[in-house]
Amino acid sequence: YQVSGAKIERAVTKGTPVEEESIPEIEIPIEDAALVAAQTGVDIETATQALKDTKGDLAAAILKLRQN
Repeated sequence: YQVSGAKIERAVTKGTPVEEESIPEIEIPIEDAALVAAQTGVDIETATQALKDTKGDLAAAILKLRQN
């Protein structure tokens, strides 16, 4: 198994909502966006947005765009 990610520490509180830390926006490689665009027939901007919505998952982005 391989585990990766950023370490996040939060305070334990009772009854008080904890503010969520801002998640940095994912950088989408142009090659990934071009692949999704080629497979679905959409423009690069739409493909990039679909990849951001699916957190960079190529297959999920392609399926999402084909369903629309």
